[in-house]
Amino acid sequence: MSDEARAFLNRIIEQSITYKIEKVGEGGYQVIGIRAGRVVWKSRIVSSLQEANQIIIEMVDVGV
Repeated sequence: MSDEARAFLNRIIEQSITYKIEKVGEGGYQVIGIRAGRVVWKSRIVSSLQEANQIIIEMVDVGV
């Protein structure tokens, strides 16, 4: 796991954030972080690549 991916997962765990993935537009997705019923951040998935038993996801923050 890359350092960026590990930092992303640690941020979710440390802040007790739950998240969901939503479809947006034509073939796009975004990840929404929720804490205490409130959206605290959003990231758009800009690309993904599946190799062997690994999925690599690139995201960009889009704010709240």
